[in-house]
Amino acid sequence: MLVAIGAFVVVRLLFRDSAEPVSVAEASCRFQREHPDAHGGEGPLTSAEGVYLYRGSGTDRLSILSLEETQGPTMPATVTHDRDDCWTLRIDFNDKHWQSWRYCVGDDTITAFAFRRRRERTGSQTGTEHTELWIVPNGMPVRTKRSIELSSGSPVGNIRYHEDTQYRRTSLTPQG
Repeated sequence: MLVAIGAFVVVRLLFRDSAEPVSVAEASCRFQREHPDAHGGEGPLTSAEGVYLYRGSGTDRLSILSLEETQGPTMPATVTHDRDDCWTLRIDFNDKHWQSWRYCVGDDTITAFAFRRRRERTGSQTGTEHTELWIVPNGMPVRTKRSIELSSGSPVGNIRYHEDTQYRRTSLTPQG
């Protein structure tokens, strides 16, 4: 049984579709489908709701079976607001990999232009994430660069994940 499951996983990994860039039109359709009532405007440290265009490049690499997928060159991002005075930024690196961040604004407003973060992961998954983020006063990233190195134990040995990504915002206003 274990061999059959392993063979199924290997076949799925070998014959899966390769990653493709996500178009602004695809991101706009998803945004409109998931947020039909979106109309929130820009505020202090809050970007206007909508679809923004980023351009960038990067790779996702997994050590098992030497899997690698490219990111970009188009990387649409959506901004949505919620009822808790928070907003979410989602970036589609490709059609298989996206990430979102939720930002909440408190009563104190600060202006920040550059941010660097280093995260260490411990436990069953170990590794590091380095992020450089440049933001404008409304809180929207205009440039990001990050590198991720992770390692996880598995029945077939250690599996390593590596990601290098960089992207820049190319639209000042929402596109959809």
